[in-house]
Amino acid sequence: MSKELFTWRGESGELYEYAVFEMPFEPDANNDGNYIFAKCVGDDDWQPVYIGQGELKDAYNRAIEKGCVQKHGATHYHMFIEADMLRREAEEADLIKGYPQCMEPDGCNEVVPQPTTGVFRRRS
Repeated sequence: MSKELFTWRGESGELYEYAVFEMPFEPDANNDGNYIFAKCVGDDDWQPVYIGQGELKDAYNRAIEKGCVQKHGATHYHMFIEADMLRREAEEADLIKGYPQCMEPDGCNEVVPQPTTGVFRRRS
């Protein structure tokens, strides 16, 4: 398991803590959540290449097969397990809006998703 954590800030100002894994990495099957393919851009700072949500293992494998994340220099996979689809969708949209560099042509995201609701993650 990852010992490194990184906190991303959405456009709303909401903070999201993710576990960080060096690629290649194989997420466990049957875990839904949010993920970010990222590259290191300095001391302890990251640039998102692709932000998404869904079943983590399938999403990771699809992104690797497409080759976009490698083309844009992703070296690490950030993830957070979240079963609630509405929370995942809201978090994904908030982060994409907060990090427009993940959008094509600089990144791999094609569109900003429109979440069903504005429900954010509960803070511990």
